[in-house]
Amino acid sequence: MVSRKSATGKAKVIFMAIGIGILGVLLLWLALGVIGVTVFHWTDPADATFPVSIQNDLSYPVTLEQCGDTCSDKHAVVHLAPGGSTQAVAVDNNVANPWVVLGPNGRQLGCVLLKFQNRTPGAVVKTSDVSPCP
Repeated sequence: MVSRKSATGKAKVIFMAIGIGILGVLLLWLALGVIGVTVFHWTDPADATFPVSIQNDLSYPVTLEQCGDTCSDKHAVVHLAPGGSTQAVAVDNNVANPWVVLGPNGRQLGCVLLKFQNRTPGAVVKTSDVSPCP
């Protein structure tokens, strides 16, 4: 028969081992987070976005269509008169956020890519600066 004192001692050892294991897992998790931020520069994806303007510097009205996963999948449509502008969201690290630019007859002129290496809040992208659409 096991004495009551012996059983209590074993329970304390078991609870202590579990506590040390949990503490070890938490410390490992914290260390991985620190390494991820300092070595791999992991950041919140929302920190990479910033506001920019798209300005119609052409002499005629244009329609802008924000591309989704592909430029055949559109998220937003904006009509701009000559001299007009609209706000958009860009992302750093050279991630393109293309907008299709259509002339007054609906013909595709190209895309403004909103592609920036670094955060550039307040940047102005002109509709005359079109590139081939992805």
